[in-house]
Amino acid sequence: MTVSSRAGSSSAVLGAGNGGLALAGDLALQGHDVRLYEHPDFSFSISELQRTPRLTLVDAQGREQTAILRKVGDDLDEALEGANLIHLVVPVSAQEVYFRMLLPRLGPDCTIVLWAGRLGSLRFKKLARQAGMAAEDAKIAEVNTLPYGCRRIGERQVRIAFRALKMFATGIPHESTRESLQPLQSTFPNITIVKSAIEVALRNSSMLVLGIGPLLNVGAIEAMQGNFALFRDGMTSGVRRTVRAAHYEFIEVGRAWGVDIAPYPEEVYEHPTSVEGANFRDTSGGYDGFALLTGPDRLFHRYTVENVRYGFAIIAELGRVKGVVTPTLDALTHLADTICGREFSSIGWKLEDLDLV
Repeated sequence: MTVSSRAGSSSAVLGAGNGGLALAGDLALQGHDVRLYEHPDFSFSISELQRTPRLTLVDAQGREQTAILRKVGDDLDEALEGANLIHLVVPVSAQEVYFRMLLPRLGPDCTIVLWAGRLGSLRFKKLARQAGMAAEDAKIAEVNTLPYGCRRIGERQVRIAFRALKMFATGIPHESTRESLQPLQSTFPNITIVKSAIEVALRNSSMLVLGIGPLLNVGAIEAMQGNFALFRDGMTSGVRRTVRAAHYEFIEVGRAWGVDIAPYPEEVYEHPTSVEGANFRDTSGGYDGFALLTGPDRLFHRYTVENVRYGFAIIAELGRVKGVVTPTLDALTHLADTICGREFSSIGWKLEDLDLV
């Protein structure tokens, strides 16, 4: 089925990786006028899509839907023209590059949406404040997770293996972004708006599974040489117990910051998909799609960078300033340092880089 996207609201999607392509196609299929942007350093990856801006989404059962995008390219000003929502779908380690590109281009009618934020909205607000921008001229929101588990499978094809059952978002300033996020909630009615970026980060189940799973499967990742698939090969009982321990530390850090997050039922922690299976299902309503999600294929992978430095390490810092001990998160961070041969404490932002006022 093919759906034109010319009649709906205007959205810019920045980042044409797995998640950016899936989001661009999904928004277009739901009636949004979508412009997809990729940084010039990586524009080679969208050359075919630039020539033919039709993007096919494939579900876990092989069913296809083809979306028409309004524009695909590497001109940021063209991508932003007329956009009310600016969807930033890039690795967390690249968010600040985009923040600095976007700050001088924002208007009062624009809201940036981070997929997924991992406290990125707090970094953006500090940069905006340092630049002397008024709060209403620098609106930003972050969502706890992408709506999908997805992989690019062709020049103009993306497989969506599973979709989120529920998501959490927050915005700064809270009231004005709540209004501007209404179109997003119309597209994704399973989004719940909360007040705290810390709560949004702590509700990211992917951070736990995609951070812990690869670290505890380092031997298999090295031995299988690109053929490893985390949910097919790596979610053993020991990995799942570690996920549970880390999640309980998330809960304690949240309480110290005034955020109340309940533990999952024990059967969720013990399920082969762990906490990810509580928040996502494939299009049949089951778990078969999880086995289609390949990777990671190396040690120093995006999963490790994002989920350790921009996840476990900074959540442990949030705990320390409130007197909460996080031995599991500390051990995972140290293990990542050892496995990858570099100190993750030297990567990314720290608490003093965030607007926690």
